[in-house]
Amino acid sequence: GGTFQPATPLSIFNGIAASGVWTLNIIDNANQDGGTVDSWGLEICTNNSVGVESFTTNSGFVVFPNPSTAIFHIRKNTLVSEKCNLRLANTLGQTIVSNEISTNQNYDIDLGNLESGMYFITVTTNEKSETQKIYLAK
Repeated sequence: GGTFQPATPLSIFNGIAASGVWTLNIIDNANQDGGTVDSWGLEICTNNSVGVESFTTNSGFVVFPNPSTAIFHIRKNTLVSEKCNLRLANTLGQTIVSNEISTNQNYDIDLGNLESGMYFITVTTNEKSETQKIYLAK
């Protein structure tokens, strides 16, 4: 085990949005000595405000308040009349909740039993799927 320094200081990422896909590339320059990466971590600190009263997207659903201390309200757009599947996942991609939302446009989810942090709500219809970030702040 050990801690290794990046080839280029991570300060080059200052001012760049933390959202999106990040890729870790590992190069073993010491040929034929073996070894594995069992785990790795990266802490990203931002000064961005996460307080959003509501957030509307093209998928036809709104999640509010965001952040919340426990209960999030999910409202389907009236244009989305079909049933949807809702999936709540943690930052590791593990499914926490999976439910079907009927044609009723209102759905509340209580996350009071979970740890504070970022989660992802994915709503899937027959035509498309969209994910929104939510923040549980106790």
